[in-house]
Amino acid sequence: MRPGNFVSETCGAMRFTFTFRGKAAHAGISPEKGVNAIQLASAAIARFPFGWINENSNANIGIVNSGRATNVVSDEYIAIGELRTDSVEFGEEKINSVAREFGEIASGMGGSVEFGYEWEFLPYKVRENEIPYQRLLSAYKREGLEAKGVKSMGGSDANSFNAKGLKAINLGVGAQNPHGNDEFVLYEDLSASARIAYTLITG
Repeated sequence: MRPGNFVSETCGAMRFTFTFRGKAAHAGISPEKGVNAIQLASAAIARFPFGWINENSNANIGIVNSGRATNVVSDEYIAIGELRTDSVEFGEEKINSVAREFGEIASGMGGSVEFGYEWEFLPYKVRENEIPYQRLLSAYKREGLEAKGVKSMGGSDANSFNAKGLKAINLGVGAQNPHGNDEFVLYEDLSASARIAYTLITG
């Protein structure tokens, strides 16, 4: 997000864990005695709503772990992911719906699934008539930049401050293509961000 834009509204992020339970057996001698947790998880995760769910919500599974040896039918598979949304109610309804579907799939294949989640940060919105928003508009104007409040699907310390009742807005430093192998920041953007920060501090 290049200087001139600032985050006046964001989503929240929920971290969830699904643990699929199967039954261990010797994969070479008696595989029929086992229930493969990897197979359970594969069938369930194929139904997961990866990517955009709607214009304000998306989901991803980014960490998976299973297995102890190649000759053992895996009895446990752990999948960890996140769901981002601007609505806590929608997020909880959606992930519980996914959990119910995963449970039905796992039980139908002779296994089970355990599920849990927690909010890593909650959504926030700072309106144009509130003090942080007005101070930013003034600071950007003094630096000759056109200011624009935007909505972001990212998170920052501003989410934590707002959750505690302290109105805060996240300023970008110009990072582009975040978390990609080609992430970069232009020097001119970093310099402009520093000037904005200085103007805000010195008033």
